[in-house]
Amino acid sequence: MQAIALDSPEFRVSALGARDAGKISSVGAAAAVTNAHYLAIGQWVRETPITLDKLF
Repeated sequence: MQAIALDSPEFRVSALGARDAGKISSVGAAAAVTNAHYLAIGQWVRETPITLDKLF
């Protein structure tokens, strides 16, 4: 993932002029990590956040 700073703030969206698109791109990250864990270990993690005590 890469953050890109835009030259034109959008004050209609927020008081700081920031736009939010980061959540859209990070939604699949948790699913990808969980799937990778399942493929490596063979155990599904069904709760977030995924912590070490839930992995083993």
